[in-house]
Amino acid sequence: MTLREIMKFRHTVKKYDPERKIKDEDFHEVLEFIRWAPHSMNFQLVRNIVVDRESKLNKKIANQEAMYSNHLVAKDASKLQFYIVPKNGSIKFDDPIFKEGIKYSAFQKTGRDVSDISENDIEEVLPMFKESFSKNLINMMQEWATRQAYIQLGYATIGASHKGIDTTSMEGINPDVLKEIFISEGLMTENEVVVFSLAYGYRFDDKSFNKSQRKPLNWFTHEVK
Repeated sequence: MTLREIMKFRHTVKKYDPERKIKDEDFHEVLEFIRWAPHSMNFQLVRNIVVDRESKLNKKIANQEAMYSNHLVAKDASKLQFYIVPKNGSIKFDDPIFKEGIKYSAFQKTGRDVSDISENDIEEVLPMFKESFSKNLINMMQEWATRQAYIQLGYATIGASHKGIDTTSMEGINPDVLKEIFISEGLMTENEVVVFSLAYGYRFDDKSFNKSQRKPLNWFTHEVK
C-alpha cells in the first residue's frame, strides 16, 4: 500500500470478524516493524505481551472487568497486544535494565556493535547518564517509557494497515486487573505497569468501524518558510 492507501484504509474497528485469523508470518512482520520504532536515547524500555484469541489467557482477559467497554472487541479480535513499561521508582542506576539501556545507547556513540560494548564502556559513560537522568528522571521512567510506547503504537497501526490488518487502540482498560492476571501467568512483575492495549484483526463488515474525519490541514499545521 502507498501512504495514501494506508491513510484511507485505517479505521478504528468496533467489531471484528471472529472467524478470521491473522497469519503468524504477517503478524511477526508487523512486530518487527514496531520493534524498529524510535526510542529516546535508544534505551528501549517498552515491551509487550501478545495474546491470541484462541488462547486460554484470552478468556481471562476478554471481559468487562479487565477491558471495560472494549471487552467485545477483545473477544473477537485475532490478537491483543498490551504495552508494558517500568513503574515509577522501580529502576535504579545500577539495575541491569538501566545498564542494558546504556549499552544500546552507547553503541551509537562508539560506532561499534552492541555485542562489542563492554562493562568498561558502560562504566565509562555511566556518570554522563546519571547526570542526564538526574534524580527526578530516574523516578519518572513510567512517563518517559510511556511516551516511547505511544510512538510504537503509531508504528503498529501503520504496519498493520500496510498488511491489510485492522486495529483498535484501547486506553479504556483496567490496568490493575490486567496486571494481576499477567503476574499470575508469569508475564509481568510488580515493577511494571500496563499502559494501553491494541487489538488486531479483520473488520466484520464495512459498517463495523468509524470512518475517520480530521480537521483541515491548515488548522493542523502552520508552515514557516
